[in-house]
Amino acid sequence: MKNFKILLLLIIPFGIYLSACKKETGSDPQQTTTTTTTKKVNTIDSLIYFKGIVGGVDLKLFRDTIYTNIAGDSVKNFSNGPEYLPFSFVVKVTKSGAIVFPQSGGITFIYDDTTALGSADYRNIITVKSYTYGKLSTSSSSKGVSGARVFYFDANGVEWATDKGIGTQSGSFIVSSYVDYTDPIAPGTYKKIQASFSCILYDGKGNSKTLTNGSFSGKIMTK
Repeated sequence: MKNFKILLLLIIPFGIYLSACKKETGSDPQQTTTTTTTKKVNTIDSLIYFKGIVGGVDLKLFRDTIYTNIAGDSVKNFSNGPEYLPFSFVVKVTKSGAIVFPQSGGITFIYDDTTALGSADYRNIITVKSYTYGKLSTSSSSKGVSGARVFYFDANGVEWATDKGIGTQSGSFIVSSYVDYTDPIAPGTYKKIQASFSCILYDGKGNSKTLTNGSFSGKIMTK
């Protein structure tokens, strides 16, 4: 099983292309692999976005001729059970369809105890409620901490995320809507999520940025 954190942090060297956004799964025979094709839109889609004031800078990313919305999920298996990670982000793409991470942002949900869930339950694992902030696993032997994760790549390609520092998150993360969604741009049936948040983002080197008035609206893929 691929390490999801490595996938997220090193996705550019892996040469991920927009034309093949792949959903990753573990060794469970009930898990399946799905491939979707995504196209860019010709005008601004004001219903798909990542927004917020990051370090005092007003950031607004919409799906348009430059940016697109990519969603997926991952299951990582540990000796004491699986960890499930659905995610969605708004990211820039080139004319050839290659993903360019600088100036992009998104959200991840971390579920570190999904043993009792059947395959039909995964689509409803996200609910309309307030979430605490979680942490991705940092080792191959132990799971992370359940909760939400917000991440942002700045203009230099540096990732800032809620779980890359040692500070305690005192901000909020609230899912206000989670509904069935058929994307007219990328064929496939998804859920569409709307969330609002405030938090501190860290770069893993002791630096931080405060994110206020944050909001996200986009599709999310669940098993």
